[in-house]
Amino acid sequence: MEFAARDALVDPLDSVDDLERQMRAISAEMLERIARADDEWLDDPGVPELACEMAARQGITSSLAAERLRVARALKDLPHIRRAHAEGSLSWDQLRWVTRFATSETDREWAERAPGMRPDALRLESRR
Repeated sequence: MEFAARDALVDPLDSVDDLERQMRAISAEMLERIARADDEWLDDPGVPELACEMAARQGITSSLAAERLRVARALKDLPHIRRAHAEGSLSWDQLRWVTRFATSETDREWAERAPGMRPDALRLESRR
């Protein structure tokens, strides 16, 4: 009887896990597009900053827009971490912390290590 109850919980969570992987792939695509927009954004006194424009258009906080922009910029030099996020291994919460301290030299190492770490552990690592 215990297994029947557990099996009833596994199937709905599997579908949630599938959606989470899809959201990560979409997130990776969004971050790539943010990076491209950043490369093309006009640095003109009459044009609002990219993060401000994103916040206004997307109805998100300016801090979330700024964080997405920071992560998108960091991922330009972190192809392994970028791929891990796109493939669903790294959540947004893991990604935002690992991009604070990973470098092009440690990119591959952190792309392998970070998926197995809790976001709080990565936050602590970022403070070192």
